[in-house]
Formats: sequence, C-alpha cells, structure tokens
Amino acid sequence: MNLTELKAAMTTAGYKVSSGATWTPQDQAEYRDYCYHEWNGMVPDRDVFALAYPGLAPEDFPGAGGDTPVEPVLESIAITGDNTVDVGSTTNLTATGTYDDESTEDLTATATWASSDEEVATVDAGVVTGVAAGSANITATDGDVTSPAFAVTIAEPTIVSIAVTGTATVAEGATTTLTATATLSDSSTEDVTATATWTSSSEATATVAAGVVTGVAAGSTDITASVDAVDSPAFAVTVTAE
Repeated sequence: MNLTELKAAMTTAGYKVSSGATWTPQDQAEYRDYCYHEWNGMVPDRDVFALAYPGLAPEDFPGAGGDTPVEPVLESIAITGDNTVDVGSTTNLTATGTYDDESTEDLTATATWASSDEEVATVDAGVVTGVAAGSANITATDGDVTSPAFAVTIAEPTIVSIAVTGTATVAEGATTTLTATATLSDSSTEDVTATATWTSSSEATATVAAGVVTGVAAGSTDITASVDAVDSPAFAVTVTAE
C-alpha cells in the first residue's frame, strides 16, 4: 500500500487528510487516531510507516507484529486556580494536560511544579503557599512540556471584620476600657484597639479614645471602632448617674 492508497483508505473511513504526496502534521494526527481506534487488519508498508513516524521502526506500529496502541502525545499544559493568596495561607492550582488526540488529563499530582521566587511563594503538587508579599510565576512541567507561567500575587492578610468587647456600663465621670479585635482574611485575629478610630454616637453621653470610654452624662451611646474602612457593629454603652 502506498501513501496515496493509505490516504484514500483513511478518507473512506472518515478521516480528514491532505491531498497530494505530502504528509502533514494534521495527517500524522489523523493517522494516530486511525491506527488506534479503527485498525481493520490493514498493514501499511514500511515506507508509509516511515513517513508517518520518522525515526521509529515499523515493528513499533499496529499491524507489524501485533496491534500495538499508539499513545497520545502531550502537547500543552494549562494551570488554573486562584491567583491570589495571603501570606501564610495556601491555594490549590490544577495542571491540565492536552494531548494530540484532543484528550485531556489532570497532571496536578504528577507534574513537576516550580516557583520563580520561593521567597515569595512555594509550590508543591499544585499547593501554593504564600511566604511574603509580592508576586511569583508558577509553572508545571511534564517531560519536555512546560505550562505558560501562572502569575500568583501574595498579599498581606486584610481585615474583614472588627468586634468590640468589654463592659457595657460606666458611671458618670468614670471610665471603662473596650477592646477591638479584627478578624483577617486568613482567619487570624489581631488586637487593633490602639490603632482603630473610635467613635461615640453621642459625645454628650460618653467620649471614647483608644478604646477608653469616659461617662459624661446618664444615657446611652453607640461605640464603634474602624480600621481601613472596616467598621465594627455598634457597641451600646449605658452611662449611669453617679
């Protein structure tokens, strides 16, 4: 069977091959599928094998001493996932390989992962750990195929909420100290009593500075603490008469 006959047989079987005496990369991809999925006892001669797979022996192919499957070839790797992570936190990336037969495979566990700056972020089996604020490029490699760089930004944890606690009553002329505790985006907490901006809804009733509430006159007022545009819920304080 010559090349023209092989192309005719493949065309009859529904494969898209080029015309003429050339053998294109698309023909090669179609021939892989043809051999793997629809081998019908046809045995192309050695010249055709050589054209389809330069450098490989004819006995390596279907129909030459047995129907040996043609393994798909990895063509590209793509990384997906969250591209931001806090210092001290982790995020999981996924590496997906695409093969020349258009199949895909999750290569996350088997790929070799690398970070362009391990002082900013480390990566192992797709798990990125934020080390310090900055950015790093993450890649995944399988054999001689490496993914495009996946940029990851490592940020300092941000405040997501603030809670005010303490004694809710104070006498006129007396003081009580409240505490403001911030919960950060990495689920850690931080005492922000000294750095928060404190506000009293009625300074005629009580004033507040750095968490210290001073009773002015009998009544009630709402105390709030704010940091970086994040406000605590109102904390009601009652001022009692002397």
